[in-house]
This record gives sequence, structure tokens and C-alpha cells, in this order.
Amino acid sequence: MASSERASSSTARVALALAAGGVAAYAYYRLSRALAVARARDEDPSIAADVMDAARASTARDRETFASQSEEETAEMRRQAAVHMARLQAAGNMGQDGAGGMKNLTAEECGGVTDRYRWKQTEREIVLEFPIPRGVTSKHVDVRIETKTLKVAIRPCPAAEIATERVVIAGRLLRDVVPDECVWEIEAADDGDGGRKVVVTLFKLLATMAMHHWNCVVKGEPTIDVKKFGPAIVGINGNDPSALQRMMEGLPPPGM
Repeated sequence: MASSERASSSTARVALALAAGGVAAYAYYRLSRALAVARARDEDPSIAADVMDAARASTARDRETFASQSEEETAEMRRQAAVHMARLQAAGNMGQDGAGGMKNLTAEECGGVTDRYRWKQTEREIVLEFPIPRGVTSKHVDVRIETKTLKVAIRPCPAAEIATERVVIAGRLLRDVVPDECVWEIEAADDGDGGRKVVVTLFKLLATMAMHHWNCVVKGEPTIDVKKFGPAIVGINGNDPSALQRMMEGLPPPGM
């Protein structure tokens, strides 16, 4: 995470859910493009106390949960939890399932539909697509992707009876992208009738997670409710003394 990103956050809160015995620890923390627990701690000294209080509360709940279990049952529960968490992390795009648990969010769940295009997203990409009339070719498609702006339009095309430019989407992007990593292409549509569609893939400058996903592609366009995805979830190894410290400093665990 870039230092400029860490420096732009003023507050952050962290909650820990610790499995009994400390074999596995799950760090649940709110992550935004400007997450910086280190700076937040300087500006709000109570954050350290908040973390410890959350840890104590979670540990107490775990002790109650595991009190009636044998050592073998407890060990198996820990193992299954660790395996489940590892699988979720490997698949990426984790969020809440609406029933108090976690799941891997689909790209479609994290996107939306307007009267001109539909879009979806993962932690690193935004994919926007829309159908094009028969007769429209790549030379009639105008796609301009800059770090902060996007324009997608259909140029005049006599074969498709398009007399004037049709703007599909244009304006300032919700957040920055990496233009050199962005691409667009024309593909077969999903209608089964031989139609085609334009697919534009934007590569996010900064990855997003859960409730910190984009809520629209371009500012001013219809938005989706990203809060329903819950806080970002990251697993950490409870046997790694440096893992909690890295998380506290607002740094992502290795491999993120």
C-alpha cells in the first residue's frame, strides 16, 4: 500500500476475532483506498484500546463456545476454520453473505445495471459492457481511457442507422485506473441471436474490497449499495508474531 495512500486516512477501526488457543486469527478491519491505522492511531490514541477490547471480547466468546468441546473437537474446529478461511482468501473478493458469515462475492453481485450498460467488478478490475447494433464495427467505437476519466461512445454509422454520436458513458471515474492495463474489445453477445457487445475492462490503481468497492463507474451515474458487502476481511496467521503488527501498521499481509 503506497505511503500516500496510508497518509490520507484520518480514522480507522479494527476488530479481531481470535480462535481459541490463538492458532488462527482473523483480522476484520475497515479498509479504504486511504486506510492507515498507523496515522489513525497517532490522531486517535484510543484505537489501541479499541483493538485490545475487541480481542478480549472475541476471546471470551470463543472460550464460551469451546468450553464444552474436547481438545480433539476444538482442534478440528480450528483446522476447518483455517481451511475455510484459506479457501475464501484464495478465491478473493470476500464479503458478507447476509447471514452473519462470509462468502466470495461474484463480480456481478458487486456491479450494477443501467439503461445503457451493465458493469461488474472484482478486487482489481471493473468490467463494463453494452450491446451494439448490427453494422457497428470497431472503427465506430470510441473508447478513451485516462487515469481519471472515461469516455465510451458509438460514432455515426450509416449501416446501423446511427446519424450522431451516441455516448454510452463519459465523465470522471470514481477512482483512478491504470490506462496501460485497461483494454476493450468486441465480443459475441449473450443473446444467442448473433448480436455483439463492447466489453471495456478497467484496471484499478488501488485494489478494493467488500464495502470499499466502487459504487459506480463514473461519478454522477447510478450507484449500488456497497455497504451490504460488509467490512473488508483479511486472514492473518495467529502463530506469526509479526502478522498482527503488520495489520496494526495498516500494511497488507504478504501476498495481497
